[in-house]
Amino acid sequence: MTPVIRVRAARTLDPYSLELTALDWSGASRARLDGAVISPQSTSEVRPDGRVTVRTFYQLMVPGVLAEDITADDRFEWDGRSWSVAGDVLSYAHPFTGWSAGLVVNVVEVSG
Repeated sequence: MTPVIRVRAARTLDPYSLELTALDWSGASRARLDGAVISPQSTSEVRPDGRVTVRTFYQLMVPGVLAEDITADDRFEWDGRSWSVAGDVLSYAHPFTGWSAGLVVNVVEVSG
């Protein structure tokens, strides 16, 4: 199985706000996420002209132990492709016991 690699940019000083909010990808750190997988989630829709357009969305599934170290600013490398988080990173836990198997993150491919 192809491993998923978490890529994390260093925070740098934003010249406008003077806060550590800018991301520097040139010296990003990389960490292998053992047990994590990226899975396609497809939907299709019919366009007004009757043609069917298929859009493919992906999800990153991360085991519970690694889930605490995923942020919305992270990127992921898998199968020669690069992915960014799309939306919030949320860990779903059982409402009564607090048990969690990990988290599911929507991701989009990054190119260019």
